[in-house]
Order: sequence, then C-alpha cells, then structure tokens
Amino acid sequence: MCLSGIVSAMKITQIMLSKGWGGAERLFVDLCQLLAASGCSVQVICHSQFPKIVYLENVDGLIVNPVNARIHWDLIALRRIKQLIRQFTPDVIHTHLSRATWLGGHAGAALAVPVTATTHNNIKMKYCRNVDCFTVTAAHQGRYLESQGINPNYITQIPNFSRFEAIDAAAAIERQPPVFISYGRMVRKKGFDVLLKAFALYLREVPEGHLIIGGDGPDKPVLMQLIADAGIGANVEMAGWVDEVPDFLARGDVFVLPSRDEPFGIVVLEAMALGKPVISSLAQGPAEVLDEQSAYLVAIDDAQALAAAMLALGQDVQGAMARATRALSNYKQHYTAAAVVPRYIEHYQAMRVKHQRA
Repeated sequence: MCLSGIVSAMKITQIMLSKGWGGAERLFVDLCQLLAASGCSVQVICHSQFPKIVYLENVDGLIVNPVNARIHWDLIALRRIKQLIRQFTPDVIHTHLSRATWLGGHAGAALAVPVTATTHNNIKMKYCRNVDCFTVTAAHQGRYLESQGINPNYITQIPNFSRFEAIDAAAAIERQPPVFISYGRMVRKKGFDVLLKAFALYLREVPEGHLIIGGDGPDKPVLMQLIADAGIGANVEMAGWVDEVPDFLARGDVFVLPSRDEPFGIVVLEAMALGKPVISSLAQGPAEVLDEQSAYLVAIDDAQALAAAMLALGQDVQGAMARATRALSNYKQHYTAAAVVPRYIEHYQAMRVKHQRA
C-alpha cells in the first residue's frame, strides 16, 4: 500500500513499551511501518525486549530506539525517553497502552510536544495526566473516557485495521460439515474453554465435525485437559503458534471468536478480509464491527448459544455466505489500511496545527 503524498514531512514519535504481542502491539507495528511508507519520519520507542522489534528494524523512514522500561514510574527510562525525543524533535507523540502513556506524556509535557494516546482498553486515568487528546479504536472506549471526565472534543475514534488484502468475493463453503477455526492468546478472556464446551455440544449432533485452534499461552494445559475430559481429541487440532495467518485461516471454513473480553478484535477483520463466515461473542469490539447481517452473534460465555450458532450455520450455508459477503464489503469500506491510516495522519496534522496556534 502506498500512501505517499498525503502528508507533508511530519515527524512522529510512536511509543509502545509492552513486552507482549497482541492486537495493540500489532496495530503499533503496522502503523509505524505504514506511516513511514506514507512519507512520515517516524521515531519508534519500544521496549528493549519487544518480541517483534525485528519488524521495525531496517525499515526506511523508521528510527528504532529500544528502552528498558521496567515499571510505569521508571525515572531512568523517563530520562532516556526525554533525551531521545529531544534529539528527534517530533511534531507529535503517539503513545499506546498505559506505561507508554505515562512516560510519553511526561516527556511530551516537559518538551512541549503534543501527545495523543491510543488507549486500546479502559486505561486508568492516573496514567493520562499529560495527554492532550485521545484516539480510541471503538466507541465503548470513548464512552469510558467520557465517564472519567474527558471532554468528547478531545476523543477521536479511529478503528483498527488489517493489512490483509481483501479477496474479491467470499468463496463458497465446500466442506461439509464446515471446519471451524479460531486463534489467539490462550488466556481466560479469549474464551477458548467456552469454544471447546460448545464444540463438544455440537459434536453430539455432528459427530464428524472438526475444529482447529491456533495460538499458545498459559491456559493451554487447561484447554488440553478440557479436550481430554470431553473425549473430543480426535475432532480438535491444537495447531500451535500462528505466524502466517492467511495460510492458517485457509484451513478452515468458518472463523469463531469466543472471547469474554475483546476491546476490538483484529482477528475478526482478518477473517472478514478473507471472506470467512464469522461466529462471534458479543464482546465489546466485535459487537461494534459486526451485526446480525454480517455475522452470527452470541452472548458472552454461553456455550449452548455458541453451539446452536455453529449448528445453524452448517444448516444454512447460503445464509452464512450472505453474511460473509456483507462482512467482506464492510471490511473493504472501513477497515483496510488505506481507509484507516490517512485518518491517523489527519489527526496528527490537526494536532500540529493546534499546537502551532497555541
């Protein structure tokens, strides 16, 4: 994707001090890369142990500055961040998650550089004392900020995006019964235990069904025990960590998101882009991206409802493909990088103009 020409020599500092890898970190990496591709000069301040730092190194337009930020109130890290920002002289600072927002906000205030924070979740407001404005990826995050006393004029909603190239049209489901597929970090909030319970119920009606789950995490042993206890090991494949998501999703016919808590859900966008019918819990983010015309939606933590949706989809393939087609169209219109990244650049430009006038 080429966005060059839409921005005039902006210098942007992006700060993310997480040591993990999830949706927020993925947005951070993709945004840094695409801003550089657009013609921005981007300073990347990330944790020295950030697992995907290799994706940021040796990229034209990116200056990568690792920092060892141990805690939110790490004064040594704060001094280092101030030094790096002073040397780079950015027009704006964009922080992600609480530690970066606390330290980046202090640095911005000290150096008179405007700061915008993408919250990604319901961040504690004590970390936001030096933030000039916010971007949120979903409306529920904006409502939370308003409930904490933030003026809505200082909140800009810009959704997450995927770099996946959308297929031309949703492909027909050829396998019967359809193969269900899901992936993510194996932690409680992702709801894979609910998915396994639902799939065990589904198998009572469709004994030859198949489920593939990708990912890893601390809850994997618990999930493996659930599979053993339910006696469904022959029908469930635990595929391990997923690096090539399109290839992985191609192995399934229907994507399932069983999350208890999902501030946005980039994984849903990836399935939409590839024309997969989606079954999703009504977690916060997916409930804004999807509706009953584009997906099968079920209550959070409801294995019976999830099993019923899986059965209903298998019995109405044409209806499933109609939903997938609408979801694909929605993705193309609202959630591609080409649709979203210019909105961030416009946000930065507005911040720069406002700061210059102040």
